[in-house]
Amino acid sequence: MSYKRKRGESGIYHVITRGVAQKDIFHDDGDRTHYLRKLKELQSQYEVKMLAWCLMSNHVHLLPKAESINRISDLMRDLSADYSSYYNWRYERAGHLVQGRFKSKPVEDEAYLMTVVRYIHQNPMGKITATCDYRWSSYQEYVGRHKPIIASIEDVLNMFGGREEFIKFHREKGEPDGSLDPDKRMRLSDDEAHDVALEVAGAQENPFATNHSRDLRDEVIRTLHDRGLSYRQIASETGMNRSNIARICQIKPSA
Repeated sequence: MSYKRKRGESGIYHVITRGVAQKDIFHDDGDRTHYLRKLKELQSQYEVKMLAWCLMSNHVHLLPKAESINRISDLMRDLSADYSSYYNWRYERAGHLVQGRFKSKPVEDEAYLMTVVRYIHQNPMGKITATCDYRWSSYQEYVGRHKPIIASIEDVLNMFGGREEFIKFHREKGEPDGSLDPDKRMRLSDDEAHDVALEVAGAQENPFATNHSRDLRDEVIRTLHDRGLSYRQIASETGMNRSNIARICQIKPSA
């Protein structure tokens, strides 16, 4: 069964994409600059506005607006493909870089939009400063420290009533919202988990059959876990015992 994204009428979505197994996807300014340069290019190509953004070490928050979720999906597909190729080339690695498909949630009203914008800009708080003073987010574009290149800031600033009110609102610490927590939002639904299992294990001609090697089976199990499946979901897809799955995932393969 294919996973269908929840579509909104506003055309605005809170998008989160995370590194596989929560590993870092940005290591220096060169990585972040490459990602933003490609994002800017694809925004123009797919006619997608970016209302807010923030690059963390192992995940990304975006707040795109488009006439169709398909345009956002196309942008994210091409962005992930380009950045994964760049990253694998630069760091001499192979394999998946991001955890499954990006997560998205429609943003349908102004009050929630204001909250999401602040949430995105406050994501580094506790890691950098308590005033959103973080280089790699659209906050710098909104407050005039950087020229707006990625973010389309006019509509949001007008909604706040100007830059002064925007800054004042951001100085207030937002209440934690579980629906916006990347760690909670990035868990795969069972439908998504099934899609990933078909992608990973389907090409292996049933690696869980008794005539296949244990090494191949264990490799597929670890790949499923790296792609975001929980032990419960892996057990459901494979028929294996959860404790055995946990043991396999926690044992690193020999070099």
